[in-house]
Amino acid sequence: MSLRQTTLLALSVFLFTLTTGIVEAETSAKAEKLPTKKWAVLDGFRSAKFGMDKKQVTRAISSDFKISPSKINMNVHPTEKTTTLNVLVPELMDAGGTARIGYILGQKSKKLVQVDVVWGYGVTKNANTKEVIAAANLLREHFIKKRYKEDMLAANAKISDNLMIVFRGVDKKGRMVLMTLTTATSKDGEDAKKVTEKVSLRLSYKLDPISPDILTIKEGDF
Repeated sequence: MSLRQTTLLALSVFLFTLTTGIVEAETSAKAEKLPTKKWAVLDGFRSAKFGMDKKQVTRAISSDFKISPSKINMNVHPTEKTTTLNVLVPELMDAGGTARIGYILGQKSKKLVQVDVVWGYGVTKNANTKEVIAAANLLREHFIKKRYKEDMLAANAKISDNLMIVFRGVDKKGRMVLMTLTTATSKDGEDAKKVTEKVSLRLSYKLDPISPDILTIKEGDF
């Protein structure tokens, strides 16, 4: 998923009651007494902080996961022209299984502007759906302990039959954490059970969800 796509999703105003039963919450994020909580500080992921350049992010990856630079896969987005450093991390946490982490460097700044952590379908061939859902529940309950801007706060927000926002929060500086759960779309003749097992969990940390650092066409250029 590109920065443009995740930005559009992050700014969605839809907030629905969860009906699929995939992720269950005993309490709603908005039902909590948020003023009594400490503000969330969303400045990156572990040692990798927003504003770091490629070399600094590479060192952060090595420090956090003992991964050598040769194990880091780099790719450039064809239209947004952002650069992503990708690594696979087995057992990133005690649930979810193997995760793919993408460190995204902005098109203009060449600095870290987003981190995506993905579990489940598309990351490994034998993803454990129950483990992925367990990770979603654990992370939601972890994030909900902090305070966020109320107008952008969401938990268990169903966007479509295949997509829901498990958690979304924005800190005082406008930086965002966004966690989404996606299920595959069934194809003709495909077993329904197999489709429901194709679950992907994406956790994103965004420096600027309003104006992402991607290639755009300026007004008046064309």
